[in-house]
Amino acid sequence: MKGPTFDTGRALRKLQDDRGMSSSDIARFLGVSRQAVYKWRNGDSMKFVTAVRICESLGVSIQEFEEASR
Repeated sequence: MKGPTFDTGRALRKLQDDRGMSSSDIARFLGVSRQAVYKWRNGDSMKFVTAVRICESLGVSIQEFEEASR
């Protein structure tokens, strides 16, 4: 299965900012480095499973995540 084709970096930035979460908050939830989250925010690709876990950490659905990329 292919991952999301929308702008995941834009969606992450918007939803993260809307919820007042830092990159460190997301990184701790996912068990990754803050630098990894920073890369995703700036457009580096992420695996679909990562996008799903980010949605969990932000409390949003994949659909809401996709809509935030617009």
